[in-house]
Amino acid sequence: MRTEALIHAQHGEIPVAILRLAGVYDDICHSPPLANQMQRIFERQLASHLYSGETSHRESFLHLDDLVDAIMLVVERRAKLPAVSTVLLGEA
Repeated sequence: MRTEALIHAQHGEIPVAILRLAGVYDDICHSPPLANQMQRIFERQLASHLYSGETSHRESFLHLDDLVDAIMLVVERRAKLPAVSTVLLGEA
């Protein structure tokens, strides 16, 4: 949040696109939280049935290919975006 505040304060005439990313993973699951949960489920551990976070919230993930596509779209459409844009990138 401090970095975003600094960017907002210092960007001047330079357009800004802030991308807030969900947990990123790839085809071989380079995401420790996701890999650990998958391991608990596969091993039928009791912890696989528990959720350590707030149950009214969900954890969003984003495949690396989708992240790359989203970044490319932001760059391609930068002229049509507002001078300051904040985009949440993750699954619904």
